[in-house]
Amino acid sequence: MLKKALILFTISVFCGNLNSQTNTLIKKLFFELPLDSSRECIYKTLKTDKRFISKNKNDNIINLHKPSFIGNCIDNGLALSNSDSIEVELTYAFTYKINEEFKKLKSNNQLVIKIRYYYDSADTTKKEYDNLLKIVRTISKDSCITGVDTIYSSSNKINEFKAKGLLFKHVKPEYNVEILNVKVAQNYFGVFLTYTRKEN
Repeated sequence: MLKKALILFTISVFCGNLNSQTNTLIKKLFFELPLDSSRECIYKTLKTDKRFISKNKNDNIINLHKPSFIGNCIDNGLALSNSDSIEVELTYAFTYKINEEFKKLKSNNQLVIKIRYYYDSADTTKKEYDNLLKIVRTISKDSCITGVDTIYSSSNKINEFKAKGLLFKHVKPEYNVEILNVKVAQNYFGVFLTYTRKEN
């Protein structure tokens, strides 16, 4: 018990060194993860918090030596409906912009956290999408909102799924929250949430 308390205290001190900026309800939506902290801090929280169960026995340190995580969550969070499963992922992405000095594309690392709620009912999925969308809309006053209507596919084009939703681009501080109502497969659906910001 003492060891567990010490670990949690260490994480709290480490994470608390950075000022909190993300909207409080958005933090709750993402299971109170330290969204404004470093990738390493978020990773440590995912590895030590008993709500999250990693799908990998070993730490998932992948390309570019970035700590990454994928696993399940036993906490239903702010969702009102019980899901078949909840998947949590800490990963990364890249954006590109013109470098004015050299007139060429320059990559910028992005921190990405994904929450996926899975359901076997389209009606339940729609109900939960509407519920969680109300929470995301709390940042709409300070956000640019873009509609999303697309089809995602795996690299081998075997698996495809349709997704509709909204992307909220928060201005100050800068972070994005995307919420999607997804048809994953026949009679299988999901509400997907994605939080994205620049790396600290």
